[in-house]
Amino acid sequence: MPKFISRMKKISAFIATVAALSIIAIPQLRADTPAPGAGAGSDTLYLQEIATYTNSILTAITTPVNPVVLMILEPLFNLVAVDNSTNPQSPTPALQNSFTTVNFTGEAMSPLMMMSNYAQLQSDFFSNISSGTVPNANDLAFGSLIQQPLFSPDPRQNNAGNIPYNYIKTASGMTMIHVVPGTDWKGSNYDQNNYKIMYNTESAVQTFNGYALSQLYTDTQLQLTTQQAALVAQVSDPKAWFAVITSEPIGAVLRQTLMFQSQSYVLLTQLLQTEKLILAAIAMNNTMAMVNNTGNESMALMKAVKAMPKGSM
Repeated sequence: MPKFISRMKKISAFIATVAALSIIAIPQLRADTPAPGAGAGSDTLYLQEIATYTNSILTAITTPVNPVVLMILEPLFNLVAVDNSTNPQSPTPALQNSFTTVNFTGEAMSPLMMMSNYAQLQSDFFSNISSGTVPNANDLAFGSLIQQPLFSPDPRQNNAGNIPYNYIKTASGMTMIHVVPGTDWKGSNYDQNNYKIMYNTESAVQTFNGYALSQLYTDTQLQLTTQQAALVAQVSDPKAWFAVITSEPIGAVLRQTLMFQSQSYVLLTQLLQTEKLILAAIAMNNTMAMVNNTGNESMALMKAVKAMPKGSM
C-alpha cells in the first residue's frame, strides 16, 4: 500500500508538471479560433492542431532546455530517485521478518505440533486396551481422520471397512439404536406421544450431527489440510514470498494479492457456514435438554393433577 500511494503521488506530480509546462512552454491556442486558412467547422484541422499542441508538450518534457522547466522537473526526478533507492534503515525488512516469524510459527508449525501432542494423548487415553480387547479402536480414535490411527496396521485387516467413515458415524451418535414407536402399544396416549417426540427429536439431532461431522470426513478425503499447510508455508517463507514480492513488478504482486484475496473470500464463506452449523448445534442441544427433561415434567404434572404427600417424589 505505501508503494501504491507513492506511485499515485508521482502520477499527480507528473500531471501537475504537464499542466505547468502547457502554460510556460507552449503558446496558448483557442479552440474557438479557426486555424489559418481553415473554414468554419473544419474538424480535421482542429484535430491536427491538437496533435501538434500535444506533441509540443511531450517535446518540452523530454528535452527540457527551459530553466523554468528544469526547475519544475527536478523535484519529480528526485522523488523517483528516492523511491527507487534501497534504504537499509527501512522498516520493511523488520516487518518482513516479523510476519515471517509469526506466520510460520503460528500457522505452519502449530498444526504439526498439535498432531505430535495429540498422538501422545491418544496413546495415553487408550493405554488400557489392546488390539485384541478392542479391535475396532481405530473407529473410536480421532487420529484416524488425521492419518494417525491408534493401531497400524488395523487388527481387522481387510474387514475394517472405511475407518474415517466409521469414526464419523460413531462420533455423531448415528450408531445409537432407538426402538421405533409401535402402533399396538398399551400405554397411555400421553406416554406414547412423549416417546414418539423423543424418538423423532433424537433421530433429527443424530442425522444433523452426521451432516456436520461429515465435513471432517470430506476434508480427509480431499486432503485440504495438506494443501492449505503448503500455501501457509509458501507465504511464510522469506525467500519464496516476501523477498519475491518486494522485487517483482507491482502488476505481478497485485495479481498474487488478488488470488489470495479470493481465497480469503472462500474461507470467510466457509467460516460463515461453520458458524451457522454451530448455531444449529446449540439449538439442537437445547432441544435435547428439553426432551431429556420430560421425565421431570411428567412428575411435575402428576403432582399437579393429583394430591401427593409433601416431600414425595
